[in-house]
Amino acid sequence: MIEFSDGETVDTDGKLRVEKGPEGYYVVGDGIFMSFDREVDAQAYLYDIESKNIFCYWKMFRSPVTRKKVRDAEEREQREKLIS
Repeated sequence: MIEFSDGETVDTDGKLRVEKGPEGYYVVGDGIFMSFDREVDAQAYLYDIESKNIFCYWKMFRSPVTRKKVRDAEEREQREKLIS
């Protein structure tokens, strides 16, 4: 849970999702909190994360589930390089 100085809170637990906030759209879940001005940008970012088009290495990845997903993806990538 992230709490801002104005009292607004954002729950970063649970499955990745897009939420509308007072100042834009957020991709939240699995310990991630990313803000976007437009919903379409938030949805595109969520798609990229879920389809593994991008990997993010931020301190925001505190969730054990997210760390395992990133570690598993890195191991898969290394195996694929060895096979090629």
